[in-house]
Amino acid sequence: MCRRYSFLTLIYTGARRGEMAAIRKEHIRKDEETGRYYIFIEGGKTEHAQRQIPLSKHIEALLLARIKPLKSRDLVFGDLPTYEHIAIQWRSLMEDCNVPKYNEFGQKRVIHACRHTFISEAIAKTGNAALVQFVVGHSRTQSLGITARYTHRPPLSDLIQVVDCVDY
Repeated sequence: MCRRYSFLTLIYTGARRGEMAAIRKEHIRKDEETGRYYIFIEGGKTEHAQRQIPLSKHIEALLLARIKPLKSRDLVFGDLPTYEHIAIQWRSLMEDCNVPKYNEFGQKRVIHACRHTFISEAIAKTGNAALVQFVVGHSRTQSLGITARYTHRPPLSDLIQVVDCVDY
């Protein structure tokens, strides 16, 4: 069941697998203003990795049930096998579903592609690449230059539309 929850979390948050592996119960919090739950990512690959990811309603109940018996510092996905083992399982699942190893552009279908799919879907449906960048922890300096240093993080209420638009 842990693997199901972990795949769903990847699909509905756009989080990196390493970020997801580091999520502790204490990182799943409820926003006072909106009443929505979110995952607080403490840090990661880039300086922009620290962020709030609103929980999609598709996975909220599953994750809340999963963390209920955990202690505050417990890893939410602490019982996941190694990354290599998950990659093997992913490949096996893809083969069972008769999904080719590569897409028509020659790109390998890997677990990280869930992140790419989330980003593509969210940008297409919201039309707001900047908000998607905040949710997935991408750098926001490319188009604004030095001005990006002075832009504030949007409130969680603005980010909710990013996760709510993705529906598989």
